[in-house]
Amino acid sequence: MKSGHHAHGKHNGSLHIVSHYSFLGPKWPPEKRELVYRFRSSAAANVDPPTMQSACIRALSSWAAVSSFRFRAPIDFREITDILMGFHRLNHFDGSPFDGPLGVLGHASGPEGGEAHLDADEKWRLGHSSDTNAVMFSGIGGGQRKRTPTADDVNGIRALYG
Repeated sequence: MKSGHHAHGKHNGSLHIVSHYSFLGPKWPPEKRELVYRFRSSAAANVDPPTMQSACIRALSSWAAVSSFRFRAPIDFREITDILMGFHRLNHFDGSPFDGPLGVLGHASGPEGGEAHLDADEKWRLGHSSDTNAVMFSGIGGGQRKRTPTADDVNGIRALYG
């Protein structure tokens, strides 16, 4: 695992911890900065598909604004997808079943899988950092909204990808 150099970093086993964030597994290669996204759900959620899609597109735009990545929809159905997003319920056959309402909200794989799954059983009102205010903190408190990457989120993606 390579995470780049940071003056305040420290090693913790196989993780390199920098500021409030840590990096796991592989990352997108340097030449891969345009990512194609697609939506596919196996379950209906309590948010209509256009609303979910526009919320995800806004989230991708906020990451594009603070990183070297650009995100776009596929040109046609044959184009290879880099990121597949959607709602799923309980056992959705990825080895990480959801737990119903509350608890786990979603999970995502790294670049090797390119999938982001959201728990369809949650009451949606439209990743990870140890900074509880960061978008990439692994949990969200009741009634809390996180829509904009914090300085910690920006520092994390820039340390990882420049």
